[in-house]
Amino acid sequence: MKDKKIYSYPTDHMLTVGLGFSIFYWLCEFFISMLSTHHGNTLVQLFGKSIDDVWTRIVVLCLFMIFGSHAQYTIDKRKKAEESLRRQNEYMEALHETALGLIRRLELNDLLQAIINRATSLTRIPNGFIYLYNAEQDELEMKVGTGIFAKHTGLRLKPGEGLAGKVWLKKESTIINNYQSLPEKIGHFDSIRCIMAIPLKSERGADGVMGLCHTEKGKFIDSESAEMSERFSKLASVALYNARLYTDMQHELERRKQAEKESREMENQLRRSQKMEALGTLAGGIAHDFNNILSAIIGFAEMAMMYDTSEGSKTHTHIRQVVNAGLRARELVRQILTFSRESRQDKQIIAISSSLKEVLHLLRASLSANIDIRREIAEDAGCILADPTEIHQIIMNLCTNAAHAMEDKGGMMTVSLANVFADHQTYPGLSGDGDYVSLKVKDTGCGISPDIIEKIFNPYFTTKAPGKGTGLGLAIVNRIIQSHNGTIRIQSRIGEGTEIVVLFPLVKREVEIRTAGLSSPATGSGRILFVDDEELLEELGKDMLEKLGYTVSSFTDPFKAIEHFKAQPEIFDAIISDINMPELTGIQLSREMLNIRADIPIILTTGFSEDITPEELSAMGVFDMLMKPLTIHDLAGAVQKAIHNRGIRIGGLPGQTHLDF
Repeated sequence: MKDKKIYSYPTDHMLTVGLGFSIFYWLCEFFISMLSTHHGNTLVQLFGKSIDDVWTRIVVLCLFMIFGSHAQYTIDKRKKAEESLRRQNEYMEALHETALGLIRRLELNDLLQAIINRATSLTRIPNGFIYLYNAEQDELEMKVGTGIFAKHTGLRLKPGEGLAGKVWLKKESTIINNYQSLPEKIGHFDSIRCIMAIPLKSERGADGVMGLCHTEKGKFIDSESAEMSERFSKLASVALYNARLYTDMQHELERRKQAEKESREMENQLRRSQKMEALGTLAGGIAHDFNNILSAIIGFAEMAMMYDTSEGSKTHTHIRQVVNAGLRARELVRQILTFSRESRQDKQIIAISSSLKEVLHLLRASLSANIDIRREIAEDAGCILADPTEIHQIIMNLCTNAAHAMEDKGGMMTVSLANVFADHQTYPGLSGDGDYVSLKVKDTGCGISPDIIEKIFNPYFTTKAPGKGTGLGLAIVNRIIQSHNGTIRIQSRIGEGTEIVVLFPLVKREVEIRTAGLSSPATGSGRILFVDDEELLEELGKDMLEKLGYTVSSFTDPFKAIEHFKAQPEIFDAIISDINMPELTGIQLSREMLNIRADIPIILTTGFSEDITPEELSAMGVFDMLMKPLTIHDLAGAVQKAIHNRGIRIGGLPGQTHLDF
């Protein structure tokens, strides 16, 4: 508000001035009389020579005094009118600016501060406050304050507590010009002399309370200030109501935006899940075909070594390389099956070091030249009870993430493996203190911010660009670690890199190391019924079993196999069948065979695992299930156990190692 020019008139004592003029006139008459008439005494000259002169002078004196009094009254009235007009102009300007606040100040806190500043300026009362009612907490909170109230924002009152609480409850304005005598005064404000509190009312009731007060002695709140404040509060209430509507609309808009964002994220997650499911199905189908091809490659190569080559010859060495390459390809296919969620293995005692070395060997070929790998693998690193494929998946994921963090500028990836003693205070995720195998992957990459670390294990959370990450990697890693009674800890600094430590419970037991193809397969005797719809695999299976010493009846047609078995069921010692056959599945064939002879051991083979638990297969009477591609050692061991443990089904053999669901 602009300052108004206040005019000052030199007529504060016009009555005195009139009296002065009257005396001056009387004295002038006296001197004129003295100069014009030289006789008569001075007293006569002063009061007049006749009674008429006296009355004339008295009348003139009265006229001067009346004129002065009237002038004083007229000027005082004009000054009051101008002062009133000035205050009216200020009031109208305040109302105008407050009205503009409806448009310009829709943020609640800004509007409240503007209202209290304008109210104190308008009424010339320096101290003011605004309380707003919080329905959820059922209390009044001082949102803004000026003067003595500025440092008390945030003060809370219950309805009916203090002057503001009573005004809110009664919804009526109150003026107290002797605050010190008020019984319910608040101790924070002992300096208050007089105070006015006005409810801020809207359609919903009283939204809050506005208050103004003096702290100086002798000050009081007059009716004009009260009236102005009352009118001003009504406009302020409208502004406050609109600001609250705006705030509510903003919150609703934010809520809807958040809901839409979550909906889009859910849709994206659903699409990603469907994509993963489709890729998994595709991977499972490809893996099935690959396993059939690998079965032929590995099987016939092994047969070639057993039939026609001598140990140490070049041909034998070359075929050995074919078998080894086929076995490595088999492990890659098993990783594809893990990705497709089609393959599950029972936990077994394994040494992590072998999987770690394999992963680092594979990674080295795919990493850029500016990333170095440092190995710190302890020779005495112990064993753990785990699913080998899932451990492989953990190592691959952690190392790949570390490499991605350094792909722009390069750096050093340090991979460590050692036995450690850990306690649950240092690693809260542990079930107890004890010996653990520690896998540590450290990089010198960009680092991870603390707010991202909190979300890093959430499904579908990723910091990678669209199309470069599913957000499932670490979520799956965390799930696998928990299922192995382990824990994971991440430490990172922006610009310095990240260190991830994974702990698995140490198993104090030596691992049985077996290398396929280095020892002779176990031979035996008996009659085997072999069924596979692939002619190549049917021929291979028959050759392998016959080489092992068994008599074999082989079929590509499951119905013919059933008819053959039905003719003489007692002559067979075991049945081996593929699961995935188009005309009749291996599970259906098993039921038919067991209906004919309940104690016949049945071994199923598959290129990818069916969604069947060992308990379900055991309930069907199936003895074992083997994953393709089969080596002659796998086949020999399974058949020997089946014949030796006739009548014992899946789940009945302790330490069963052939299940690969």
